[in-house]
Amino acid sequence: MNIAGLRSIGSAVLLLLVAGAGCNRPKRASSESSAAPTPQAFRASITAHAPDEFYDPPSDVPRKPGELLRSEPLRDVMLPAGVRGWRILYATTVDDSTPATAVATVFAPADPSAGPRPVIAWEHGTTGLLQKCMPSLLSLPTKGIPDRDRIVMAGWVVVATDYSFAEKGGPHPTSA
Repeated sequence: MNIAGLRSIGSAVLLLLVAGAGCNRPKRASSESSAAPTPQAFRASITAHAPDEFYDPPSDVPRKPGELLRSEPLRDVMLPAGVRGWRILYATTVDDSTPATAVATVFAPADPSAGPRPVIAWEHGTTGLLQKCMPSLLSLPTKGIPDRDRIVMAGWVVVATDYSFAEKGGPHPTSA
């Protein structure tokens, strides 16, 4: 057999393999659609959790801004593959230097690091006037963070803050 004949046989085998590759796929249920979800359907799937006792400030707010008061792993949220997250409550100050507390959501690669990781602080735009609009309460807390997957997969930690006013009913800074 010559080279041209071998190529023809090889091409035919390759064609059969490629054509047959889809034959073993399970059939979709008739109610499934192959279309991607619409932006409206995706947004509708994002829900806000009700604030819980995690957001309650301690009775004596520490005066040292940045002091970590509590933290917990994120639960009941959608995170990209390879990303883990926590919400943290920390001490800060408001415009007149009055001690206050704030909440932030922290995102980091799931793989452990041999050393410290670089950190990016990200502040959301105004997401609403009510406490339930805080990004840390959303079922998709990474929504709106530009290039979040690339940043975290590159080994960085992203800290996404809520407003410091948002402690159980405080005034919104743009409405005060």
